[in-house]
Amino acid sequence: MRHLRLLLLAALFLPGSCANQTDPVTGEGYFSPIGNDYESQLKYVQGQFITQIVTVQDGGNLTEPEILAACQEIFDRIVEAIPPEHRRNFRFDLKLSASPSINAYTYGAGFVRANLGLLARCGDASEFAGIVAHELGHNSHDHVGQSIGRAVLSQEVLGLGGIAGTPGRLIGNFVGGDLARFTLTQYTRSQETAADQLAVVYTTDAGIDPDGLARFFGRLETEESKGVRKPQLFQSHPYSGNRVAAIREQIAATPGTDAATLIKQTDAFAKASERARFILPYYESLNTALQGSDTDAALAEVARCEKALPTHAAFPFWAATILSSQDKPAEAVVAIRRATALDDGANFLIPLMQATLELETRNPLRAERAADRLIKIMPALPHGFLLRGLARLAVDRNKEARADFDQALRRVPTKRDRRGLEEKIRERLPDYKFKG
Repeated sequence: MRHLRLLLLAALFLPGSCANQTDPVTGEGYFSPIGNDYESQLKYVQGQFITQIVTVQDGGNLTEPEILAACQEIFDRIVEAIPPEHRRNFRFDLKLSASPSINAYTYGAGFVRANLGLLARCGDASEFAGIVAHELGHNSHDHVGQSIGRAVLSQEVLGLGGIAGTPGRLIGNFVGGDLARFTLTQYTRSQETAADQLAVVYTTDAGIDPDGLARFFGRLETEESKGVRKPQLFQSHPYSGNRVAAIREQIAATPGTDAATLIKQTDAFAKASERARFILPYYESLNTALQGSDTDAALAEVARCEKALPTHAAFPFWAATILSSQDKPAEAVVAIRRATALDDGANFLIPLMQATLELETRNPLRAERAADRLIKIMPALPHGFLLRGLARLAVDRNKEARADFDQALRRVPTKRDRRGLEEKIRERLPDYKFKG
């Protein structure tokens, strides 16, 4: 059997033998396990719950309608400029994350996320457009699929650690680290160059100054050379010192790049970036507070942030988390209800925590509703069914509870864990027997 595995592995690495996809832009072959058409990539994204996982990892969606509208306007202009042969019928989608890190990324199928920290650092609309166009360039080349293919062939998968953006010691792995595993690896420098080249083309064709990308990278490079912390954007997107010069050389050789005739700034984006710079310090202080061990101090800081940004669900969520860690479930459940009222339905930790706290404080009907929301967001998790079963059991709806417990156990991956959970359920429902 060992010889057979070696033979198969050797066959995979023979030149050209593992190419099963074609780069839509260059026509070159590569290996990817997910396909580069929209349906295949959407199925992968949905099947791995990538949108839900990265939403939590990046601190939740940024719920600022005016910022999103300004960024969406720019994103739509870039998308309209993408030629048909690069689009693969993708339904392009932009999401903004509340993370203070300077980062943006795509995970295939036309999905792009940009962080609050990046928005706050953009000097004008053309800089944001350049970053978005760069990520869409990665998307056009299917660099995500190529990176996943390299990971499969080299048996390397990058685990992104804890499920929450900055959990610190206050929360740890709330639902377990395995769920947070995410198969995106770093891009290569040649892929970065290819994405830069498409960014110049896309921004120019969209009527936007393509030098925004060079200015943004150049400013970050200058700050890094002065000892400022390396941006996350450079950690996930390898940076070379001549990158800005290469972008400007391409601009000089590209027709229609006269800056006088192209958009550099919009009034809407100017207001959006100003608002982002106002919001950013609160998320930075939130992350700092959550890294500490003084829960009272952290709670006071979260309260200060919530008062300043009362429409952001992240702050009451973390208040509930801290209060729960202090064994104050009655106060915690009030906070998590505030978070639920503000939540856009993307952060599965909010209904998970609410269902748990509602059960602890003997509010089974509220717990059931929260569990329903959790099941809708993450139907492959056992947690929602287990919590809903417990809520129904508390009001003597035993038949429905048994069905939920069966659903929960079907989603537990190992026999040993299933046996352990089944025993726990029997402590509440002595005659329960799993119908696998």
